[in-house]
Amino acid sequence: GGFNIGQPRKGLKTVRTFSKPELPGTAFFKCDVHPWMRAWVGIFDHPFFDVTGDDGSFTISGLPPGTYELEAWHEKLGTKIAKVNLKAGETTTVNFTFKR
Repeated sequence: GGFNIGQPRKGLKTVRTFSKPELPGTAFFKCDVHPWMRAWVGIFDHPFFDVTGDDGSFTISGLPPGTYELEAWHEKLGTKIAKVNLKAGETTTVNFTFKR
């Protein structure tokens, strides 16, 4: 199930706990009154993620050497996945292109 909670008064916090594990995955939050107020929240069991800047750039630091699948997600344009092979001390650039 989801949550439908009013905005708390200034300074108050509302805390809710998911009834089942959500890792990894996404959670969608929306306002029933204001349709433009919505958000997707990524839920991870690791610290290796980023949100793109206005220009689409992102940086993920601190990954140990190894082979990974890097996933880029767009709410309307879907998901792109790239396989990345990281070597110790190297920086790797990955470009994703989304088309409408």
